[in-house]
Amino acid sequence: GLLQYGECFMQLEALGPPAARVLVTRSPCYHPGDLRVLRVIPTEALVSRAPRDDAQNASRRLAVLRDVLVLPTAGERPHADEMSGGDLDGDQFFVCWDPELIPNHIVEPAIYEGGASRDHGAVDLTDLAVHFAHFSFAPVARVSRAWLFWAARERDGVLSKKCRRLNDFFSRAVDAVSTGEAVDLPADLQPTEEKAEHETVWGRLLARQEQWLSKMAQVHLSLPSGEALMPHD
Repeated sequence: GLLQYGECFMQLEALGPPAARVLVTRSPCYHPGDLRVLRVIPTEALVSRAPRDDAQNASRRLAVLRDVLVLPTAGERPHADEMSGGDLDGDQFFVCWDPELIPNHIVEPAIYEGGASRDHGAVDLTDLAVHFAHFSFAPVARVSRAWLFWAARERDGVLSKKCRRLNDFFSRAVDAVSTGEAVDLPADLQPTEEKAEHETVWGRLLARQEQWLSKMAQVHLSLPSGEALMPHD
């Protein structure tokens, strides 16, 4: 309980101490509020918060926490949950301390409410086989494609109302594997056949990605049969 809300603890083995502020998020990241900026508390400052009779034990406990991200238990809501509804069951987090990539304006995180799971009653191996036979990530892919399309086309990019609405649909599509919900996008969120106007930075990056993928596909088709695109051992 030494860390407060808005703080974190990190000590990196190879890269040395990080900056005082870091950008933290996790995948998937479809809402601008999934980006959280936290203050990094140094070891000495954190040990000084411990009771005097427990300072040495606190120092030993912190010494072994290397190359990991430690988040606080304080606050009305866990930071992990603020990042696309994550938890600490093995999630991997992206941490960046490049000052040019740390946003000055922080958006309030979205509220991620897990959908209610359906009661399937007793489940046997046959039920599991049927479930996996019909399981598909198609709804997730459809929402992701729509988000990418509107992020490149809307004037406000990822901050647009359409992208924020799609974030809710994406969360529901991910949870559909357990809730059984049929997630269908409304007509106004469906990508159109009209090409996106690459006026935003995101749009230009997306256009460059499409060009690169198209070029790589052409290179792959021109290779002799059985020859790899990139050398490997």
